[in-house]
Amino acid sequence: YSSMASTKFWAAQMGWAQDPQAILEAAREFARKAITLDDEDARGHFHVAQALLWLRRHDDAIAQARRAIALNPSLVQAHAVLGYALDCIGEFEEALSTVTNSLRLRPYDQTIVRCIPAISIAHYQLGAYDAAHEVAQRVVGMNKNYWMGHQMLAASLGQLGRTQEAAAALAEILRREPKVSRAAYSGRFPFRDPSHVERVEEGLIKAGWRD
Repeated sequence: YSSMASTKFWAAQMGWAQDPQAILEAAREFARKAITLDDEDARGHFHVAQALLWLRRHDDAIAQARRAIALNPSLVQAHAVLGYALDCIGEFEEALSTVTNSLRLRPYDQTIVRCIPAISIAHYQLGAYDAAHEVAQRVVGMNKNYWMGHQMLAASLGQLGRTQEAAAALAEILRREPKVSRAAYSGRFPFRDPSHVERVEEGLIKAGWRD
């Protein structure tokens, strides 16, 4: 069940599903079945947390992520989803600490590209645009298909006033997703506070995005 939950989640995350919400609900259900069979399945709790977060059930996601970590403190993916959840509710300093600690658990893990955008998001929302740009550039370099890296790269460059680079980053977003609106792209990350979405959109406007 956990493997099916992961497959469904990434189908929604990477834009491969026509109805992302339905796919996320399916991911949550597969993960729920895993922990129904074994409530001490840390990976099952992690998958529940991951789906719940993107369904914008922030508090439930945090509880499930903490449960996964309590069961298996070495489960780095659970630390990562907790970091994302903390970003979502505006606890950016704690998110930085959580994800940084998780990276120490897997210094040679090639899947870190899935968690380090949480660091870029936290830096960006704290106004540390240079640091946000540095991490986003790393994400794009590791996986050119991960939208979150492109979003943070363009927005941070916009905030830094690096107009030519920002325009190039924006052009790459629109090449990959020519039909997406600025508002939809800005609001893709499930922040609880709309002001955090507005800050992302502000960076994209400064990068030159005009709808």
